Amino acid sequence: MNRNEILEKLKGGDLRSIGNGGEVVSDLLNDESLVVEAFDGMLSDDALIRMRASDNLYRD
Repeated sequence: MNRNEILEKLKGGDLRSIGNGGEVVSDLLNDESLVVEAFDGMLSDDALIRMRASDNLYRD
């Protein structure tokens, strides 16, 4: 998977949904190098991506 795919999975929908959060968490657990992309998402201009990136990085 390429790094940009993580942020693509975090796009769309509304702030009340987790979108593809479960899939993103699974991707991050399977390939730790993708965590950098999720951190980059917390600096995105898109508020939805920022919220979901931070939410998925700090999930239990």
